[in-house]
Amino acid sequence: MRREACQACGSSQPLGWMRSVGNKLLCDACTSKLRTQYKNLRIFKLIDPTVCSGCERDNGDTEYQLISGRPYCTLCREKLYNRPFPQWLKLALVGLLVLLAGALMNSKRYWKAGASLVRGERLMKSHKFKEAAAPLAGVLKVSPDNEEATLLLAKADIMSGNPFEANKLLSNHNGGKFEKGSLADEVFAQMNRVDSAFEKAESARKLEDQGKWTEAARAMRDAANIYPQFPPFDLEAESDEGAGAFEKKDYDRFLSVAEASEKEHPDMPVMASMVASALACKYAVTGDAAFRQKSEQALARARQLTPADPRAQAATKEYEERIRYRLNSQKIIDTDEYNRRFRKGAKTH
Repeated sequence: MRREACQACGSSQPLGWMRSVGNKLLCDACTSKLRTQYKNLRIFKLIDPTVCSGCERDNGDTEYQLISGRPYCTLCREKLYNRPFPQWLKLALVGLLVLLAGALMNSKRYWKAGASLVRGERLMKSHKFKEAAAPLAGVLKVSPDNEEATLLLAKADIMSGNPFEANKLLSNHNGGKFEKGSLADEVFAQMNRVDSAFEKAESARKLEDQGKWTEAARAMRDAANIYPQFPPFDLEAESDEGAGAFEKKDYDRFLSVAEASEKEHPDMPVMASMVASALACKYAVTGDAAFRQKSEQALARARQLTPADPRAQAATKEYEERIRYRLNSQKIIDTDEYNRRFRKGAKTH
């Protein structure tokens, strides 16, 4: 055992009983006096490397081996290294493993949601917006409040020509409130673009109601240019362009617009009907039977393309009736005049 002299009172004390106060070695009594006089003293207990920290066996002047900064004799070292785990600790470990297994099983769906989010992000970066919608929607089924998935899915819907779903998503999330960030800024900028396009389309429809087809076509084309991902704008612009040509009795232009529109949208019955209408106009003014035959073929395509929905069937039938009147009479009248003559109660422009 080592001894040191107290630097305050000079008494000799075992090193393990001494305290380090500042830069001085003090005994317990002197340390206590200072503690009553001064607050916030930094006091450290000294360790005698010749006395075992476990059993306090004195090893004379020979130091014991240190373990974690403390001296231990051979017997105490063996106890430290070979100490068995307490039974309560083993039972606690088993319980934790059971809880972990249960948590892992319950969190399986969250793993899948996380994987779906990563997949959706990758598809979005590749501009595969339609493909990205399904995995992102899967994320929201598990975590409806996930802001990132909501914004990404809204962007996917916008870029896929599905702005109504995007607006619904954004409105229903946290009252339409989102944390500020680059993704949120981008999505709301896209929605502003959509709103601008629909405002332009609404002005085009007002012009349609006034029978100003050329101006309406121009405004609707502007809407299509602002939001090209929304096909109905393009279709309506083409229809207005055809109506404008019809109004000016420029039937060659009418036929050219109609054929180009059908080529661009070969699965749309209304485009086939517009081709039939233009060909019927050409037949009415030229009497060339080839135009009539082609008009009949276009009508057949329109019927074939029309879905089974009753409203779609009625629209195609109504259009065909007006075209057949033109083919049979070789007279060209507009929709309003046709309705006045043959469809009492029908709406006119």
